[in-house]
Amino acid sequence: DALPVIAKKSQIPVIADIHFQPKYVFAAIEAGCAAVRVNPGNIKKFDDQVKEIAKAAKDHGTPIRIGVNAGSLDRRLLRKYGKATPEALAESALWEASLFEEHDFRDIKISVKHNDPVVMVEAYRQLAAQCDYPLHLGVTEAGPAFQGTIKSAVAFGALLSQGIGDTIRVSLSAPPVEEI
Repeated sequence: DALPVIAKKSQIPVIADIHFQPKYVFAAIEAGCAAVRVNPGNIKKFDDQVKEIAKAAKDHGTPIRIGVNAGSLDRRLLRKYGKATPEALAESALWEASLFEEHDFRDIKISVKHNDPVVMVEAYRQLAAQCDYPLHLGVTEAGPAFQGTIKSAVAFGALLSQGIGDTIRVSLSAPPVEEI
């Protein structure tokens, strides 16, 4: 209930990170968040609601970040690839983006996070070769501060040196202040 006030008064852009409940995607858009990150892999019947999400986001000028990660990869892709491979992550993200494109919504950013920097780097390389969407880099579940910082720095450095990546997030299992 406080989100509209927070989004309006915040001195920095508020990005809502939505999991599990599609109703919160709409609430974040209505609240005036600067952008909304959705994880299609853990929102039931997400694909059935893309049309409504795309319309709401378009009406409010709210960008959508499609966040795919190894822990919530679609079961059909897990069956196809056997595990969360770079190909599976890229295919998942591009599939979800195509659903938005069908409704003429292209204000999209994509992330394909994995806890293994090698898999993560290759997934982003594949995405960069297949689309022009901005890419949000991150190693998911990178670990405690020291380990997670190194894993993230190595992965980000490899990609950024190739001109791949538009924004980054260090995701540590540490206090939020250390992430910042």
